[in-house]
Amino acid sequence: MNLKLQHYSKEIKSLIKRFIKPFPTNVEYIRRLDEEFKIIEQKGFIRCFKQVSEIMRLAQGIPHLLRGSAASSLVCYYLGISNIDPIKNKIPLARFMNHTRDDQPDIDIDFPHWIRDEVIDRLHERYPGQVARISNRVMYKPKSAIREALRTFGYNKFLPKNFKLNKVVKDAEIRRRIREYADSLIGQQRMWSLHCGGVIVYNDKVPDNVMLDHSRSQIAIDKYDVEEQNLIKIDLLCNRGLSQLWEIDDTPLHQYPSEDKLTSELLCSGDVFGLTQAESRTMRKTLIALQPKSMYDVALALALIRPAAADGGRKASYLRHWQKGENKKQIIYDEDSINYISDLIKCSNSDADKYRRAFANQREGIIRKFVDKIKDFENKDKIINNLNQLNKYSFCKGHALAYGQMVWALAYNKARDRKTFWESTLKHCNS
Repeated sequence: MNLKLQHYSKEIKSLIKRFIKPFPTNVEYIRRLDEEFKIIEQKGFIRCFKQVSEIMRLAQGIPHLLRGSAASSLVCYYLGISNIDPIKNKIPLARFMNHTRDDQPDIDIDFPHWIRDEVIDRLHERYPGQVARISNRVMYKPKSAIREALRTFGYNKFLPKNFKLNKVVKDAEIRRRIREYADSLIGQQRMWSLHCGGVIVYNDKVPDNVMLDHSRSQIAIDKYDVEEQNLIKIDLLCNRGLSQLWEIDDTPLHQYPSEDKLTSELLCSGDVFGLTQAESRTMRKTLIALQPKSMYDVALALALIRPAAADGGRKASYLRHWQKGENKKQIIYDEDSINYISDLIKCSNSDADKYRRAFANQREGIIRKFVDKIKDFENKDKIINNLNQLNKYSFCKGHALAYGQMVWALAYNKARDRKTFWESTLKHCNS
């Protein structure tokens, strides 16, 4: 065993054996891995990382993309789960996992849409009888509650989409009773639906008492139950952009050049049709304003158009500064807010992420504690307003870079061979 690895536990060494890249010699990388190993071991996350590593082994040869904050993990990078180097890209770890959080790491993986189910089948073969798909709780809403109330009161005829109750039921007293019963249903569970990609691999057989549908290995557990029971859930998701790319060329996303003149010219002109994740009018306008020279600029554009970064004139202000050659300091990525809070109140990234999540989920008790820490700041109202924007949808940096790689790769191919690009796009995209 290499001297640098001797101080690690047996469990951590078993994880290191799965690395597909040589163990680093650079001090910064070793320190970051030390930090991650410490959290992984203390929190009991080793099995989670091994499971995802095994899925990557089973899916070898199939392109994938890691969505979400897991790209901030150097362990994910060395295991081949992510192709984004968090040290090189200056992505702090805290958004993904830290010392103050006990919930299992959230690792979501995209595969080409037409072959994702084959990856799940391979997982079933590897762990027979141990793999389950989680569900969503579908709750009654006003329209579904009225339909159910009508059925309960004996009305079983076909109902058009936008029916009027007074035209279906003439008797005013029965209408009143139907409405009353429908009101009592709202908020109750109506049914279970299959989650789009959430998978659990049990240590032993899937428990019979949670099984809903044996043919689909669907269980009566949703994502909130997963969190409450501290189960390991891995989301194996579909992505048509990866399907497009794989049809055109099997070059891995991270092997495309991050700068390219033809790709840049295509994006700067706003030629976004067919580029999955970048076809919206807002994205087109943002790319024209940014005039992207690299994949990193595309990632910035993808993050900049999300409501948390864009609303209230923030995107327009950022673009005005960008066009003048200025890089305005602004919360664009989730990690920006972690750094902002950490610098503001001189706390650790772990504590800063706790406050970030409080503002994102509007947890009033934790927000009050933060407000108390800045009560003497002259610009405290502006600070609170900035952080309240986190309640809106935003991108973390790793997610933006992963999707930036995909958009850049699609544009790279479109700029070189439009015929092949459009044949693949028309075959794989449903829009």
